[in-house]
Amino acid sequence: MDRREHEVNLLLLEDKHYVLINNMSRLLTSQKTKHTEKRHFCLRCLNSFTTKEVLKNHNEYCQKNGVVNVSLPKKGTILEFGHFSRSKKVPIVV
Repeated sequence: MDRREHEVNLLLLEDKHYVLINNMSRLLTSQKTKHTEKRHFCLRCLNSFTTKEVLKNHNEYCQKNGVVNVSLPKKGTILEFGHFSRSKKVPIVV
């Protein structure tokens, strides 16, 4: 963890402005869980953990593996849902 001593986390807004992220847990926890306790995030893969000890153990594993690469479809591509047998019926649609 001390290798990140002089690094900061920034969020780019609208391709123009950067915002300093002081607390990654506050920014990301509500997207991961409905619980309100603090989570500890791996800044390499953005997985969250309940304690610093668990995060430290994960960091040893995470450093040995490659960074996650997200590949998105090309702009203008149309995606369709074709597995209607896997869908669930819901009583209300909003």
